[in-house]
Amino acid sequence: MKFADKMSNIENSVVGTYNKVESTFVNGYKNVESKFVDTFFRRSDETIEEAKARLAKQPERVQVNHNAAVERSLRMQETIIQNNLKMQEEVLKNTRRH
Repeated sequence: MKFADKMSNIENSVVGTYNKVESTFVNGYKNVESKFVDTFFRRSDETIEEAKARLAKQPERVQVNHNAAVERSLRMQETIIQNNLKMQEEVLKNTRRH
């Protein structure tokens, strides 16, 4: 196997792993958000989506809290990406040695 093929395989693996992690975090966040809205904010006569729409129209403090949660999620994703890059660098170092 050529070096370029190995690099391509590593790249595909890292990108694929990142996409899976990102999808997991995004879907997990959406599930938690929906459950939270359902538990604490949804009125008996509205759906979760209707409650989210109503909350979106409320004062800025709700939006500030949401933005803080999104920022925390993005920081976690950034950490995961950095860790994946470190792992990729280690794989490359080990590949070059052999």
